[in-house]
Amino acid sequence: MRVKISYSVELEEVPEHIAELIEEEAAQLSFCDHLCNEIGEILRQPDPHVIIVAEKIDKVRLQLAALDTRLSESIAILSGYHQAKETPQPPLNAVPAQQVPPPTPSQED
Repeated sequence: MRVKISYSVELEEVPEHIAELIEEEAAQLSFCDHLCNEIGEILRQPDPHVIIVAEKIDKVRLQLAALDTRLSESIAILSGYHQAKETPQPPLNAVPAQQVPPPTPSQED
């Protein structure tokens, strides 16, 4: 079962966190490459153990599915990051428009 875990980081730290996630996934991709090489070697033997091969293929498939999910999540995070960077932020000491009292009419009529 997959669950979502959320935590907050400073906006400026988002690219670094995504880079770390992608690097972790690259290591998993390397593992998948290694397994695929093993699969090829096993299948080239005179009497290959097809059950072992099927298990290894399934392991690669599941790892690639997890990689796809992580990459999709990374795209969503980066999209939110881009939107946040492009949206102008009001100064911290600015008073929101709805809190500014309306001007009072002049009493000199």
